[in-house]
Formats: sequence, C-alpha cells, structure tokens
Amino acid sequence: MRRDISKAAANLALKDSDIANLITVRKDIVSFQRDMEGLFNYNQPLLGVHTAGHFLVGGDPGGDFFASPGDPYFFLHHAQIDRVWWIWQNQDLKTRQNAIGDTITILNQPP
Repeated sequence: MRRDISKAAANLALKDSDIANLITVRKDIVSFQRDMEGLFNYNQPLLGVHTAGHFLVGGDPGGDFFASPGDPYFFLHHAQIDRVWWIWQNQDLKTRQNAIGDTITILNQPP
C-alpha cells in the first residue's frame, strides 16, 4: 500500500465548502454529477469531489483505476460519496430519487 497525500487535490475539491455547495447549491442531477465527478477536458480540467478523493491519498486509489478497490481507504471514500448523494437526494426526494443525467459511459466515450 502506498500513500502520497496531495494538498493540491484537497485544496481543489475537498474543502468542507466544496461538499456543502455540492449538497446545497446544485439543484439538478447534471450539475450535481459534474461537481461530484469533475470535468475532464483539456481546456478546463476540474477535479470533482469524488475524483479528488481518489487522488488525495495517491498510491493505488488515485494511481491505478483497477487496483483502487483493494485499498481500505477506497471503501471509506465511497461511503462518504454515497452519503453525500443520499443527503442531496433527500432534500427533494420526489424529484431526485430517480433523476438521470449525462451519459452512461466515462467521458461519453463511446457516445
């Protein structure tokens, strides 16, 4: 197991205010998902709360997409992601419980 705590990832998307804004400011599923996951284009890369959490600890959770589930940190991180999602949904459960946005592929590849 490796660790390389990244202050850059923490400062980009993992401050308390980032998570609070995700829960309270984002009213639709598309903007919620984009802030949660981040935007990965070459003109304006943006780490989201979920992605920054993987890169925060470095090592396998951020460095190897397929090995990250073997790290105990992975489960703590994803439990928090699920918790944030559930809190966000419950603010308007009727509208948000079955909301769908964007596509079903990573970075819309293939479309």
